[in-house]
Amino acid sequence: MINQVVIIISPDSWNALPVSKHHYAMELAKNNTVYFIDKEVSKANILDKNVHIIRNYTRVKGLNRMPVWLAKQMMKVEVNSILKMTGKPDIVWSFDTSRLYFLSLFGATTNIAHIVDFTEHFKFNELIQEAHVCLASSDSILVKMGAINPRVFKINHGYYAENLTTPSPLSSSQKIATGIYIGNLAIKYLDWHALYTIINHRKDIEFVFIGNLTEKVVAEQQVYFDRIRGLENVTFKGRMNPDDVQRALLEADFCLMTYREKEFPNQLQNPHKIMQYLGSGKPVFASYTHEYRLSDLLFMYRDSNAVEKVFDEFLANSRGDFSQMAREKRINFALDNTYSKQIERIESILITIKK
Repeated sequence: MINQVVIIISPDSWNALPVSKHHYAMELAKNNTVYFIDKEVSKANILDKNVHIIRNYTRVKGLNRMPVWLAKQMMKVEVNSILKMTGKPDIVWSFDTSRLYFLSLFGATTNIAHIVDFTEHFKFNELIQEAHVCLASSDSILVKMGAINPRVFKINHGYYAENLTTPSPLSSSQKIATGIYIGNLAIKYLDWHALYTIINHRKDIEFVFIGNLTEKVVAEQQVYFDRIRGLENVTFKGRMNPDDVQRALLEADFCLMTYREKEFPNQLQNPHKIMQYLGSGKPVFASYTHEYRLSDLLFMYRDSNAVEKVFDEFLANSRGDFSQMAREKRINFALDNTYSKQIERIESILITIKK
C-alpha cells in the first residue's frame, strides 16, 4: 500500500485514546494519503499526524431507519460530499457498521470491512455484503462474517511498537508486588467477583486499576466492586494519557485480564488489550481466552470459583511465566503483530483474492 488514497471509516473519534483504527491510519499515512472519517461533527476538518480528519460533510438524518433502496440513495449524498474532498479513493476501509456502510458508493478499487468487536452489529449485513475482503480478529467474528461473505480472513489485533520500552524482568530474589488492569472499568464483561476473590486472598500484592472511574457496575457484580474499593491493597488511578499508562504498565510486575468469559464467550475470544500487555513483556493472568488457547502466552483459568488456587500457582511462577525466556516470547509475539506487519499481511490477502 504505497501512494494510495485510503478512506478509513471509524466508530471511534480521532480524539479518543488511540485504538486500532487510529494506529492503522497513522501507519498507512507514512506512504499514502489517508482520510479518517469519525463520528464527530465539526465545521472544520483537520490534519493531524499526516492524517486528514473529515468531520464536515453532508449527513442525512434518519438514514438507518429508511428502506434499503432509499437509504442507499440518501447515503450517496453523504458519500458524494466526502468524495468532493478526497477524490476517488483506491481503498475504503471500514470498522463501522453504523454508517457509510454501502461501500460500493465510494467507487474504490478495494473495499475492506474490518470488525474487531463481536457486538459491532448495526448494519452488519449491508457492510459485509459490499466488502471485497472481510477481516476479523477472532473466530466468532470470522464465522459471523463468513455466513454472508466467503472472503473472510483473520487478522490479530495490532501492536503499537513505539510502546516497546521494557525494564529487566524480575530477578529470582525480587518479590512480586504489583498487578495492573488497564481498560474501561464500567464494561459489563469485567468479573469483579473473581477480582475481589484474588485481591482479598493476596493482600501482599498491590492491585492498580487504570481506566474511567465509575461508581456503578453491572448489578450482580456491584457488591464485589464495592468490596474491592474498601480494600487497602487497591488503587484506582482513573483515566490516564497513553504515556502515563505505559509507564504504569512497565512499573507493574504482572497484568490482569479477568472477564466473564462463560457468559460472553463470543465477545471475549480476543480482547483488545492483550497485545499491549504482551508487548510490555509482563506475565498475564487471564480468564480463558479462545484465540490464545493453543499458546502459553497467557496464564489462564477456567473456573472463577477456584481462582485463588490458580492465582497462587501463577504468582509462584509454576510455569516460568516470570522468566526472561517467557518475557522475550511475549514481546516477540507482539512485535510480530505490529501495525506495519498487519498491513503487510493484509496486502498479501488483497493480492491473493485478486488473482
